[in-house]
Amino acid sequence: DTPGHEAFSNLRQRGAKIADIVLLVVAAPDGVMPQTRESIQYIQGTGKPFIVVITKTDLVGVKIENVKKQLSEEGVLCEGSGGDVVCMEVSGKTGQGVDELLEMIVLVASINNVMGDATLEPEVIVVEETVESARGLVVRGIVKDGTLRRGDVLFDDGELGSVRGIFDEKGGSVGEALPGEPVEIIGLKRSPGVGTIIKSSEDRRDEEKVDKVEEVEKGQKLMRV
Repeated sequence: DTPGHEAFSNLRQRGAKIADIVLLVVAAPDGVMPQTRESIQYIQGTGKPFIVVITKTDLVGVKIENVKKQLSEEGVLCEGSGGDVVCMEVSGKTGQGVDELLEMIVLVASINNVMGDATLEPEVIVVEETVESARGLVVRGIVKDGTLRRGDVLFDDGELGSVRGIFDEKGGSVGEALPGEPVEIIGLKRSPGVGTIIKSSEDRRDEEKVDKVEEVEKGQKLMRV
């Protein structure tokens, strides 16, 4: 659910790409907007399971069936309207339908076997990056697999640096983070870029060590020559 400006196009595309289950948020009073159509194209292109979330259903005069009809014209057929796409009706103001939505996410995850494995090497999807005066580069993301721990060395195409600190969604310092948990990471030497999947790997660390040793040996040989 983003503004329709073109500047947000990459944000919508990235969201559909990195999510395991996509929530397509449609405001009931507005119905299907240009950015909704664009989001539908991105979602359909990924082939990932998704749930339509119709919001602001507490407002007087909203017509949910009109929204579902507009969705059907875009190829999204909701359950009860001739299709099998789950459509949930919620209100952020009253909280109506939110618990049911959370239960549905768990159900869809179970049906599609969406789960993380805490025993794998950690992978983090980068969602946002900022530079702060006190903490330096702050990388915000979600742990996709594995258990991220303080001291882990992270890589994209090359080494990013070691994790000096991990913070949870409330800003509290934690020693580790499990799959599905949002994190703030400090200590990296360079920006991996939003949308990047960064990893910690013993193999990569060993490769980096070998490369550095070979580089040093090559330099020493040149000096002797």
